Amino acid sequence: MENNVQNENLLTIVKCIIKDILQSWILIVAVMIVFGSVFDFMKTVTYVPQYGTSMTATLSSGGDTFKSIDKVQSYVNTLDYLMNSNNAKSYVKKKMPISKTTYKAVV
Repeated sequence: MENNVQNENLLTIVKCIIKDILQSWILIVAVMIVFGSVFDFMKTVTYVPQYGTSMTATLSSGGDTFKSIDKVQSYVNTLDYLMNSNNAKSYVKKKMPISKTTYKAVV
C-alpha cells in the first residue's frame, strides 16, 4: 500500500515536470538559440587558423649503415635550408594569410 502511494507521488512529479516543459517549450528553444549563437560567435572571433604539412622521404640503403646516416643527415639539412629560405617563406606568406612561418625538419 505504501509502495503504491510512493509510485503515485513519483508519477505526479514526472507529470508536472513534463507539463512545465511543454508549457515553456518556446522559452527553452529561445534560450538554446541564444546560447548557441553566442557560442558560435565566440568560437568564430577567437579562431586562429593553423596550417600544417608533412613530408615523408625514403632513401635506399646502400649497404653501409653509417653512409646511409650521412646521406639522411645531408638530405635533412638540405630540406631544412630550402624550407627556411626567404623565398619559401615569402611564397607561403603570399599564398596564405599568415604573418609568421615556422618550419622544422625532423630526422
